[in-house]
Formats: sequence, structure tokens, C-alpha cells
Amino acid sequence: MEYVRQKYPRYASYLFAVPNAAKRSYPVMARLRREGFAVGFPDLGILYPMGGYHGLLIEMKRQRGSRGALPRTSPEQTEWVERLSTAGYWAVVCYGAAEALREIDLYFAE
Repeated sequence: MEYVRQKYPRYASYLFAVPNAAKRSYPVMARLRREGFAVGFPDLGILYPMGGYHGLLIEMKRQRGSRGALPRTSPEQTEWVERLSTAGYWAVVCYGAAEALREIDLYFAE
């Protein structure tokens, strides 16, 4: 988030994060779903059109899982990335901050 604010300040107001990783009780999740919470929606986004895309959406994953393998995306995460890509967004899964920063730079280079 800070990277975009510093390197691309003009677009910082279009930047958002979705707090998907937080553990919530059943009643809280039920209320959030009624309010429109979508399981699997990407973690970070920049809703500013660039290079023929409507915006950039990033699903963040750790670089390595507990056994050294790349963490897997859930079916809902995979579906969101595919659906958003089809709808004209630059939607990607990034493993670690360095990969996310590269995608952000690529997006703004378009």
C-alpha cells in the first residue's frame, strides 16, 4: 500500500485492501455476507483504468507454505481472478510482496 502511495501518488486514492484474512464468528460472517461480502475476492485493488484494463486486483499469497510449496488458492479465489480477468480487469495471484510490486509496476507501465 505504501509503495503505491509513494511511487504512484496520483493513483493512491484509487487503492484499497479487503480484510479477507481476518477470522470472524459465524454471526459476524452472516452479517457481512448479507452486506455483500464476497468470499475469495482479491486482497488488494487499484480501481483506475490503465492500458485497456478497468483496474488491477491482486490476490496475495505467501511466498512459501508450511511445507515449502506455494500456497494454493481456494476455489473461490481462483473463480474471482478468472471472472475479473474475463470482465476486463488485470487480476492476478501474487506470491509475496516482490511479485505484487512487479505486477503493480507492469500495470502502470501499460
